[in-house]
Amino acid sequence: MNVKNLHIKGVMFDLDGTLLNTIGSIADAMNAVRQRNGLSTLSEDEYEKLVGQGSERLVKDVFPAGSDIPALLAEYSVELDKECTGRTTLYPGMAQLLDEIEARRLPMAIMTNKPEQTALIVCRHFLGKWPFDMIRGQVPGFPLKPDPAQALSIVGAWGISPACCLYLGDTKTDMLTAKNSGFFAVGVTWGFRDRAELDAYGADLIVDRPDQVITLLPGQAAATG
Repeated sequence: MNVKNLHIKGVMFDLDGTLLNTIGSIADAMNAVRQRNGLSTLSEDEYEKLVGQGSERLVKDVFPAGSDIPALLAEYSVELDKECTGRTTLYPGMAQLLDEIEARRLPMAIMTNKPEQTALIVCRHFLGKWPFDMIRGQVPGFPLKPDPAQALSIVGAWGISPACCLYLGDTKTDMLTAKNSGFFAVGVTWGFRDRAELDAYGADLIVDRPDQVITLLPGQAAATG
């Protein structure tokens, strides 16, 4: 899709690695569970390669085969709710981008594979000043990304064509979600994966800074000063 032909009417974001740098909080939560179960801690770099496909998959990836996954997942969920704001930060430049989207009165939403309860805690803490219409996380009855069901339900509620929605994310899961949904896929390099992964999984555009997204938006820039 040609950038010049975009007619953006809504913007959807991934959460972890896109809006917020959450890897420290994720690492702290999972390492606490690993240590209680007699395992050593893993580095943030190791977690960056594993996150993005939901908490259950992460637990399976960091515990040995034959582990009691439901019990460990419950343990991790408790730790994550405690740790989720501790070492999490808003990415530099993101506030300006969100201000610009709000100024242009475009609807915004967040779609994440993080458990929805945890996502709501994090979003209230760090993103409460911006008017996100919907925050969707992992909930019973809806498949995880890259299945398009939740994403399409959001644009359906907005009443816009999927082709008029920007989707920003930092992993192959996000690029596949965008492509499966018919969105314009914007890969961001400040998150947990590299440019090569984003390109390989179909990014329509790859950006290195949040302000580069502003040029895709319709309307006038927000007033400054």
